[in-house]
Amino acid sequence: MAQAEKLTGIVLSALAILYVYLATEYPYGLSHGVPGPGTLPVILGILLFLFSLGCTLRSSYWVEGEKKIWTGDTISLLTCLAFYLAYVITIQSLGFLLATFLYGLLTLKWLFRLEWLSATLYSLVLTALFHTAFYNLLGVPLPRGLSWKILEALSLLTTG
Repeated sequence: MAQAEKLTGIVLSALAILYVYLATEYPYGLSHGVPGPGTLPVILGILLFLFSLGCTLRSSYWVEGEKKIWTGDTISLLTCLAFYLAYVITIQSLGFLLATFLYGLLTLKWLFRLEWLSATLYSLVLTALFHTAFYNLLGVPLPRGLSWKILEALSLLTTG
């Protein structure tokens, strides 16, 4: 099992390097505050490389019979799909911030069996990172929904 995972990680790392190299053919910097067409492919290629590197490194420390993070059972898969479907349905009404936070919290708590405090903190950090990446860096308009109404009300309470 460890050898197959190590080989997979090495092959994916090589493909990621090739992908990033080919993606740099497109402009990927900011031009007038707008990211170039190569920005997302470069980011995805770097993420693929990091995850495949993690796969390779993890295989070096693989212990047979070690408890897996996710057991692969059908209930967990269906739960994950239900959480995702609920996320897609509620993102417009709840807004990106609240829907993403709740999706992350439930997924981390239910599937990864994290403690409530850890799941809450990770979900907050991931939501902030995703919001910064998409809204601030890439300029993607995100659904505001209830999230913005709550933030506006809080800011009115703190300033008034």
